[in-house]
Amino acid sequence: MQPVFETERLRLRPFELTDARTVQELAGDIAVARTTLSSPIPTRSKRQSSG
Repeated sequence: MQPVFETERLRLRPFELTDARTVQELAGDIAVARTTLSSPIPTRSKRQSSG
């Protein structure tokens, strides 16, 4: 089991499968991608491009 670090304003924990949708949405947000050095350029998800 990996450690969880908590303060009054922050909680760091390992990723969980339930985080996948949120991570996908954040990775597709250009404003988030611009401030994340290791993020690839956002692409549209299948859900977004089919509409």
